[in-house]
Amino acid sequence: MQDFLDQVLQVFLDGGWLMWPLTLVALGAYGVAFHMLAFFRQHNFYKRPRETLARAVFNPVLAEGELRDIIDYVHNDVASPDQIRNRYREVQEVYLGPIDRERVVLFSLINVAPLLGLLGTVVGMLQTFLGLSVSAGGQTVDLIASGISQALITTQAGLTIAIPGYVLTWLIMRRRNALAAALNSMEVVSLISHRKGNTEEAA
Repeated sequence: MQDFLDQVLQVFLDGGWLMWPLTLVALGAYGVAFHMLAFFRQHNFYKRPRETLARAVFNPVLAEGELRDIIDYVHNDVASPDQIRNRYREVQEVYLGPIDRERVVLFSLINVAPLLGLLGTVVGMLQTFLGLSVSAGGQTVDLIASGISQALITTQAGLTIAIPGYVLTWLIMRRRNALAAALNSMEVVSLISHRKGNTEEAA
């Protein structure tokens, strides 16, 4: 284990100063990503089948927990379909608003990682050319080796951060869209339920 940690540290040092911003980008990106995944785990009512959600909207007694709170908020003291729509807009802002804002941050960090890696490649190649221009043999070899190492390590680090980040982003977007679809489905059923209730009262 100690040998592995020593190798990781050596790779980090060989990557040059750009490994520090790459590390900060990785911590920021994955911190945001796992925070968003934890949000979906905490608010998982959207995973229920559409039929279950529809029955809960028609008969709130069947709902419980967070789903019941949403249904009660939407239906209590409403007199028109527009009020129901406005309530659902508020619910969507509560759930989807933070996700969309954090998604922008996540996209930005994930896209910055390979660019930092590319910058490391440029810096490493410049150091390599500097080594070629030095006349002293031993120093030339060291500078060339250091430049090539930095170019390769930073590029690899940037891609290593970005590729899993894109996978996490895809998972987050999939869950975000599922949550939005569940709320939209509940809104349609709520409007139907409201219209049906008004028709029964008129009869």
